[in-house]
Amino acid sequence: MKDDVQSPEERSAGLKGMGCSRKRVEDVRFTQGKGNCVDDIKLDGMLFGYFVRSPYAHAKVVSINTEEALKVPGVLAVLTAKDLEPLGLHWMPTLAGDKQMVLADGKVLFQWQEVACVVATDRYAAADGVEAVEVEYEELPVLTDPFEALKSDVVLREDLAGQTEGAHGPGNTITTSSPGSRGTRTRPNRCWRRPTWWPRRWSITTAPIPVRWRHAAAWPRWTR
Repeated sequence: MKDDVQSPEERSAGLKGMGCSRKRVEDVRFTQGKGNCVDDIKLDGMLFGYFVRSPYAHAKVVSINTEEALKVPGVLAVLTAKDLEPLGLHWMPTLAGDKQMVLADGKVLFQWQEVACVVATDRYAAADGVEAVEVEYEELPVLTDPFEALKSDVVLREDLAGQTEGAHGPGNTITTSSPGSRGTRTRPNRCWRRPTWWPRRWSITTAPIPVRWRHAAAWPRWTR
């Protein structure tokens, strides 16, 4: 038996795991300006998408006027739920196994929910386009206490009554809406997609595999 064999305690101490400082290996390239961040990705013909978001937590979307936004130089399109509906992309599956609106479809259910998407040739035109989109809302009552929400029998989407079987488990209907991670932006999320016959995607996410699943599920629809 070798004399230099370490004990389990010595090996654990040498690993320097939880509670121990670790030498960072990525600092050099970042401090020298050689890091490759998503903002550094430049592709030929790349477009930018900015979202129009609801200032209300609960409201009906009465109308969306995109005429002025489309006049902004550099703005190519303004997408709403009505534009996505013919493609079957206005409601898409989530990680929870249910379906949610990609863009507000008739009603917003949390503050800053995405209502429209402005597509432009650069980020500045996209931002100006967002400011030019006119959305008329009919504000509705809100519940800010989750315990009070559980007691409520208000159906948030009356127009979907009887069409949500299995959305949140067997025998349930959509009666509440939690902002969760969709309504709370803790970090900038960006995604690039190269529209070729074999799409390539760059995305900031902590869940790359589900992003791949969703992309694969939607891709056949985009090729129709």
